[in-house]
Amino acid sequence: MREYLGNIFRKIIKKNKIGFSDYFAVTTLVLVLVLSLIFKFNFNELTDSRLFAAYDTPIPPTAVPTAVPTAVPTVAYNCPSRCSNNYGCKRANSFTSSTADCNSPIGTVSYSDDCSCNFNEADANCIANCKCSTCTSDSATLQAYRVSCSALKDYAPVFGGLVIKNDSGVEVETEAGNRNQICQTEFNGNRSLTFEVTASDQDGITNITSGGSVTLTWNGRTIPQLGYTENGVVGVFTFGWTGVDTMSSSWDNSAAIYPLKVTIMDSVGTSIADSSRSFKAWNCQIPISGTIYDATEASQPFCPTNGFSKLPDSSVLNFTSLTFQNGPVTKNMTVNPDGISYDSGSNGLTWGVDNYIPKFNDKISLSDSVMKSQSSLEADSTCGNWYLDTKNIDPYSSDPTIMADFSGILIQDPWWQASGGGVISNNKINGQVPVTCTSNCKISLSSLVSAPEVVNETTKSLEDAQDWLYFGTSAIKLANVNTNYNYFYNQFFVKKGVGTVINSGTTIANVGNLGSDTNSIYFINGDLTITGDIENANKFLMVIVSGDITVTQDVKKVDGVLVANNIYAIGESDTQLVFNGSLFAFNNVDFSRGYITRLTNNFTPAVVVNYDPKLMFNMPGSVVKILTNWQWGN
Repeated sequence: MREYLGNIFRKIIKKNKIGFSDYFAVTTLVLVLVLSLIFKFNFNELTDSRLFAAYDTPIPPTAVPTAVPTAVPTVAYNCPSRCSNNYGCKRANSFTSSTADCNSPIGTVSYSDDCSCNFNEADANCIANCKCSTCTSDSATLQAYRVSCSALKDYAPVFGGLVIKNDSGVEVETEAGNRNQICQTEFNGNRSLTFEVTASDQDGITNITSGGSVTLTWNGRTIPQLGYTENGVVGVFTFGWTGVDTMSSSWDNSAAIYPLKVTIMDSVGTSIADSSRSFKAWNCQIPISGTIYDATEASQPFCPTNGFSKLPDSSVLNFTSLTFQNGPVTKNMTVNPDGISYDSGSNGLTWGVDNYIPKFNDKISLSDSVMKSQSSLEADSTCGNWYLDTKNIDPYSSDPTIMADFSGILIQDPWWQASGGGVISNNKINGQVPVTCTSNCKISLSSLVSAPEVVNETTKSLEDAQDWLYFGTSAIKLANVNTNYNYFYNQFFVKKGVGTVINSGTTIANVGNLGSDTNSIYFINGDLTITGDIENANKFLMVIVSGDITVTQDVKKVDGVLVANNIYAIGESDTQLVFNGSLFAFNNVDFSRGYITRLTNNFTPAVVVNYDPKLMFNMPGSVVKILTNWQWGN
């Protein structure tokens, strides 16, 4: 307005004519000045727009007289009266009539080095709304409505990336889905790891390190910051655990993976966040469970269906332990009370380990076993492998588990067979012809087997499976005739004077241990233990014992006729025990002798009693009739 009045006065001085409008303006101005003096009116509170709305048209810059300083706008444009936000007009070194420019948003990088505010607003408002560090007013009379602010030109911080490193400082590459988990082999089984966040700011990295911040959060927790390095506008901020300091198990989140959230804020308060990378921390243990099935009746198990339906008798299975082994590492399973299933409990398989091999207790009655496994995310079972590879399990699953079932043929108890020879008992004979037997599956093959009670605990039928088998009432006649030790002692030694008497129990390793008898008949008043082979080629041998005869596992062959209260064959050997002759027990015949390779019991008898012709041809004449009567019960 000062320039406007100056132009009028210069016209008067130069005696130029002024128009009516100029005259009216001067008159009005004089009147205002007079009133201001009378009523002490503050002229500075008035703006040009209020008094000179008709002249509120910007004068082009070319119209500005050269004598006026360029720092002062040619026309005072009242920005607040045009802007919807009275404190939103921010532009450098000039005013504008553009409403869009007036409404330029606060806090963006489009800030100029200077901004303007209404002089009457408080400095604090000017600073807050113009993002100024200082706000200085220009008290010149004709510029009372303006101030000059030094604005902060603020660039938003930039997230440059996140790198995870193992305990050796080697970067761990992301897996599919931009994620990682602590059990990856790249972490070397160590929970010392670091996270490196790269951030930059065009205003300088100190705009973040001084008054700003970089944080890394995961699973609702803040990962500790270890330090940072800076170089100009770029900084690398390190978080995590190093050295003896490790990520404790309290951080584990077994159920799921969580995003790693990076938040970067500068000193002005501008921030940026990134959660594009995820991480899982867990104990790396895969729970495993399963059941054992009986494929005995199916003859052979075939994964995945054949033989995986019938549950075994736990008392026959004898399942007491199961381990999964990988080199020196052993994972012990827990056998459940049902005796046919198991689970790992807290001792799961370690994820990422190849070739876990299952191993059952030595005495388990299972052979020809097959295993089928299936993880919690697999639709089909895996068959044919006798090992487990945990790398095939998805570690990012919320419930990574393995089911490993087994099926096999139950290993049968040892059994014996009479092949031409005779086995007679006055009480009971125990036989166990197994259901797995495929050929000559009988206690007696053209042999005499007789006892009031013959026990066969398998599903093989005694009536259908045996020749020359007498039991029940059919065997009573023999039992009544062949009574006991005294019967033979009287018949041979007392009446015929045949035989040698040994008045105490003894152990023999060969026939020579019995001494020398013309007729090779010996009476032992006690027990007899045979520990070595009794070979009596082309000779007759008969041993009559008042107590029990026990044949140990080291014996492979016994030639002769054995008579005793009970006759036992015990122990385990991979060699079959062969009796060439006949056996008679006053009480029981019970053979528990079996094969060390237990599967052999399923198909082959561990004890065989053969017919030996030399017993007839070499038998002394004095005993022929007695033995003949005994054998046939006459």
